[in-house]
Amino acid sequence: MHDFDHLDRIEILEYLDSLTVSGACVAFHGDADGCIAAALLETILKENIADFYCVSSEELNLETLIDWFENQKVSNLITLDINVGSSKGALQKLCGIVKGTVLVIDDHLGDVGRPPDNCRIIQLLPDRDAQETRNQIRPAVYFCDFLSQAPSKERSGMQAFLALAGLFGEGVTHLFDIASFHANQRVKNLAREFGRGITAFCLLNSTSIAAESFVRSIVQLVKEEEGGESIQAASERVRQSKLFEVLRNSSKEISCVVQDQVGKSKHDCLWIAAKDYNVYKIYLDTKYNVVNLVASEARNQIGEGVVVSIQIKEDNTAIELRRARNINSPNLVELLQHLKSEYFVARGGHPMAAGATIKKEYTENVLEDLRLEILKT
Repeated sequence: MHDFDHLDRIEILEYLDSLTVSGACVAFHGDADGCIAAALLETILKENIADFYCVSSEELNLETLIDWFENQKVSNLITLDINVGSSKGALQKLCGIVKGTVLVIDDHLGDVGRPPDNCRIIQLLPDRDAQETRNQIRPAVYFCDFLSQAPSKERSGMQAFLALAGLFGEGVTHLFDIASFHANQRVKNLAREFGRGITAFCLLNSTSIAAESFVRSIVQLVKEEEGGESIQAASERVRQSKLFEVLRNSSKEISCVVQDQVGKSKHDCLWIAAKDYNVYKIYLDTKYNVVNLVASEARNQIGEGVVVSIQIKEDNTAIELRRARNINSPNLVELLQHLKSEYFVARGGHPMAAGATIKKEYTENVLEDLRLEILKT
């Protein structure tokens, strides 16, 4: 059972097929959600996707994507799990160089303003009123799983395993009914490791990932599937694959980095004692772009309040906010949106998790204004 009642699945599939038939590339966010969603989409559509591009969290101004697409020979571009409105004017620039259609698929779009005429948006969340009583997250991989179960389709065991891995990699399985995957605990453990491994691999290879070959190595797992394969059989085939070994090693390497960063700070990082919750601040000291993972892990270990992780880099500063699951406020993306736009290269997220790239010279301004904003809530 999926939470996409506001979308016409058949119409969307037909539209996606029309784009790929005339030639389309896919750009995806460099994590488990975006990467697996791109692979699942390739297995669902009638025509192959021409090429893939991985957009890291450092590239949300879309400039590297624009440079890449200008060298492509196709007319259409599909984006998955990319917050195209997190950087002002980025979507307009992207649409300006795409001769055909830009199809944006995401749950939180940021401030896109009026989309250009050649842009179509599939908003994965229902309207704002409906959001008040429903989960405020709809991962792209969950949407692709929804497409794979259309009346004309038959979701395979491997497709189900990949979708589950994407949800585990995104850390949102607690928000959705995963009983429909019919996965035992062993399968769930493998899916969690696979999903987190993909995010780790993307982090370790953020500047050199060969997106097309990586995505197609995931697609190949589906193509090698024999008819009627169960999710249990699919997971065992994944466990024995060379790809899984690569992902497992990536996950171990990144996990050591994250645990080290959290361990250095978590016992001495109380920043703000707000009225209803505490806020913890962690500064990172590592070459890896793990500011989001550190924020999530610190939230899990501290177990309450809000965590703010900060990574000051050569050209900019990355900041990530995470809210404990046992509190209902503050709305983290709104906290960031209330700050001055000139501070940021990009910003976005949702109520429980949000992040931004800050112009380095405004780092302290952001932290002070964020502190004041928190104290007002």
